[in-house]
Amino acid sequence: MAVQTSEHESESLRHRGFEWQNWPVTALEIADLIERLKGHFVLTAVGLSMAVSPDVDRLLAEVGVSLDDPIAVRRHGGPDYVLPIRPTIEESQTDNDRKLDVIDAWLDLAIFRVADELEQHNYFDKAPILAFLRHVRNGLAHGNRFDLRPGNWMQVEAKYGKLQITEKLNGERVLGSGGFLKRGDALALLDDIAAHLRTEPSTKTWKELGIQHTRSSAPRLLGTEG
Repeated sequence: MAVQTSEHESESLRHRGFEWQNWPVTALEIADLIERLKGHFVLTAVGLSMAVSPDVDRLLAEVGVSLDDPIAVRRHGGPDYVLPIRPTIEESQTDNDRKLDVIDAWLDLAIFRVADELEQHNYFDKAPILAFLRHVRNGLAHGNRFDLRPGNWMQVEAKYGKLQITEKLNGERVLGSGGFLKRGDALALLDDIAAHLRTEPSTKTWKELGIQHTRSSAPRLLGTEG
């Protein structure tokens, strides 16, 4: 089973680099990105359900795939990178934590992807829902624990629905089992962020928000501001 990057996908990947003429993307394009990422989640969830099914051998055989075939991923200047299928599938059928890890990994990546695009616009108007996402993203980058230190972002309201992020949450788990956010909360948060972005919010500086610019005492993360 070979996984090869198509010409169209290669072009799309190149567009993710700095040579992309329309980079950074617009608010509407970030909203569209969220919709695509939700589709990726559906594919992940459905694929995971099939993979851990007792009938996985039969289901895959119907599309010409065998668990005994490896996944071969193309490389530049070297042999294919090969991953065996059966060991991972059989382990996952009895390991519920591993199944949740797959879902959580997708949610983490989706939040990072959206937050990184928002960072290119300094989170536009820094609305409460965008400040909320910024803290969530920062917490995920700190081992899935809120890392809330003095700085600009602690001076703006970070609120989503009835949920609000304050310094009292510092050190608490962000997402997943026992976390501040349930997995459904994260998906709904992305939905509402997309809705906000479709209003095409303007970019506001800290000065316009009445906040004197200060640096957080936290170590800077790549692609983030203090």
